[in-house]
Amino acid sequence: MDPNHFDEPGLACPSCSREFEIPQKCVRPDDMEFLPVPRVLPCLHTVCQSCLEEMYERNPTHKAICPICRTESSFKGVGFLPLDVSILKNILSNSKADVMSFCNRCYDEVPSYSWCSTCSVALCEFHHQDHKLSVDTSKHGLQTFKEIAHQRVHIEPRLPAILCPEIAKSECTAYCHECKHVVSMHGALQNHSEHRTEDCLHGYNEMRAKMHKALDRSKIVGGELKIATRNVRTRLQELDRECDRATREIEDEFDGRQRSKCKDCGGGSICEHGRVRSQCKDCGGGGICEHGRRRSECKDCGGGSICGHGRQRSKCKDCGGGSICEHGRQRSKCKDCGGGSICGHGRQRSKCKDCGGSQICEHGRVRSKCKDCGGGSICEHGRERSQCKGCGGGTICEHGRRRSVCKDCGGGSICEHGRQRKQCKDCGGSQICGHGRVR
Repeated sequence: MDPNHFDEPGLACPSCSREFEIPQKCVRPDDMEFLPVPRVLPCLHTVCQSCLEEMYERNPTHKAICPICRTESSFKGVGFLPLDVSILKNILSNSKADVMSFCNRCYDEVPSYSWCSTCSVALCEFHHQDHKLSVDTSKHGLQTFKEIAHQRVHIEPRLPAILCPEIAKSECTAYCHECKHVVSMHGALQNHSEHRTEDCLHGYNEMRAKMHKALDRSKIVGGELKIATRNVRTRLQELDRECDRATREIEDEFDGRQRSKCKDCGGGSICEHGRVRSQCKDCGGGGICEHGRRRSECKDCGGGSICGHGRQRSKCKDCGGGSICEHGRQRSKCKDCGGGSICGHGRQRSKCKDCGGSQICEHGRVRSKCKDCGGGSICEHGRERSQCKGCGGGTICEHGRRRSVCKDCGGGSICEHGRQRKQCKDCGGSQICGHGRVR
């Protein structure tokens, strides 16, 4: 069956093909499960209560399979599934006469006599009297159909109240947040005392706010999905173009040569002689001269790096290159040219004794160690000045010994007896007593 048929009035159950009916409060409890009342499955398809009860009881795991999408659903019970209100409204709007033709309180089809606008039900003559005399309903808006026709009162039937799935014939007035379904007040007190329950109106307002929030979020996500879809579509178009281009290149390669290098096609990189255009001597390419050589290295063309003698211009002695002098040597080391590091004698200028270099004196020695030049560390006796006894160096005394250990000089650590001053018993050292022992 076409799922769109569910939006039409007077539709039938997709499983048993019976037309859906509005649930009646007065139906016998044993007959309630056989009524074709529209119930909504978790997959959002509508099936009558009678078919769902049969599937639920037949399945050992108490699950029902949707006859439309074949989705298997598990739930607490058929009575806990929500009613399809949109279908019930379509039935009510298209069968007002049937709703008002028979008494809603009788099990059998007894013709109606009056209408209660408070309960929105039709009553037979017996139940009309019972309604008038009952304490609970004595003040209801009760009128006979003759009075309604005489006064031309417009009747607008309403859907019956939702019955509690746990307490028979009790109207649902509370909502359980843990179980997520409506129950009667007695059912809430009996089975949901430890759950969070509240009045249906408050629960409705809370769920409505959540639905509006989810709707706003879905609009934002929908906009983002549209942008993402547009980007994906654009990228797919680019990939299609790249695929077409790659396909053409592959086809060209299989057909023959690469078009850009084909001499018959006159490609950009290949000339008519079948060579790379920039290196073809017949075409006068940029890199090859008329002699068939690289222009920059051709001595006949006077290339930049090769001089007229066929040598590197910077090293050619005949051309006067920068690094080679006219004698064929490195200009900076040529003694004939007076280069910076080589003096006229052919030596390193800084070490040449004839040139008076800074490190070598006129005697051919290191100036700081030359005894003839009076260098700083060597005295005129040819010794280290600080240890020369002839020069009176600081560490060597006139006896040729180290001044600090010379007993003749009276050094600080050696006494006149030639011993360590602090251990000499003749000197009265601090550590040696008069008996010559350590104090």
